[in-house]
Amino acid sequence: MDIPFKFTTTKPAVTQILKHFQWRRHPHVPELELFSSFDLDELKTMMKDNGHSWQWPYIWECGAALARFILDNPTLVRDKVVYDLGTGQGTALIAAKKAGAKIAVGVDTCVFSQFTVEVNSERNNAHTLFLKKDILTAKIPDNCVIFASDLVYGQSTSDVLLEKLYNLSETSTVIISQSNRPNPRYEITHPSFYKIQDVDVPVFTPRLEVVNPMPITLYSVGKPLDLVTP
Repeated sequence: MDIPFKFTTTKPAVTQILKHFQWRRHPHVPELELFSSFDLDELKTMMKDNGHSWQWPYIWECGAALARFILDNPTLVRDKVVYDLGTGQGTALIAAKKAGAKIAVGVDTCVFSQFTVEVNSERNNAHTLFLKKDILTAKIPDNCVIFASDLVYGQSTSDVLLEKLYNLSETSTVIISQSNRPNPRYEITHPSFYKIQDVDVPVFTPRLEVVNPMPITLYSVGKPLDLVTP
């Protein structure tokens, strides 16, 4: 694999983590092949020791649920500008581009997320862009479609994030995918978060979770979602 220079100066170097990865397809969204990790302990320790997030290498069930929803409802993103907040592997981002998004931008703070998004996009013949920014401070334009998955955790952080998403919904379509894992548990009670659907998604990396399948809820933020039949 040809590693661009900008990813060779990180610590650990991208070349040091490649042995923990392989091309994989989540059973909930088999259309996408993603360069993701099958490992947990050694890679997780390596990331933490170097001050990085350890969540980005995995195909999480919230992302898979959101990607499935996008591919099943392509009119939602067709010819639209799409932003995927906390994109991680880029699962939902790539699904949006495959479904016909005009421009698809992944937002994340992690340089390793940027690497996997670029690799995964190329593998799936989907041209995407990456914005290395904190999702709470990133400038998102009006009149676009915004996705976020599995970002709601502790109370104080979640309240700030939900308010950010609600504010974005004033000018854009905002859809989030939230796991209902028992620990940590966070129930969305914001009156302007409208449930779209509940779905059980098979867990792809069982050692990361305590329940299988994972119950996921998709929400439309700010207003109920009016889907157009493809």
